[in-house]
Amino acid sequence: MAQPELIVAYGSPYSQRAKWALDSADIQYKLATYPAPPFYLVQLPLRWRIGRLSGKITAPILLPKGNASEVIMDSTAIARWADEHSSSSPGQLFPQAHAENLDR
Repeated sequence: MAQPELIVAYGSPYSQRAKWALDSADIQYKLATYPAPPFYLVQLPLRWRIGRLSGKITAPILLPKGNASEVIMDSTAIARWADEHSSSSPGQLFPQAHAENLDR
């Protein structure tokens, strides 16, 4: 399996949450920085890479397989993915006993 890649925005609390979730789950990942200027031309290589040439994109972005075959663009969704794929302690971040309360 290819190493996941996390694309973050500098200073973003959502990006930090995604990093903490992956670290907590002991998942090794490659870290990349989201292009800071919001200009479309600067974002074009990233958009091309994740397969979204139009529409809104936000950081953090997780590419679980290291390519655009799967793209996760939400820190909570990234945390859930990390929790499901944790080799050391699955269910630590989102305990099954509290699933009903977490999904509200």
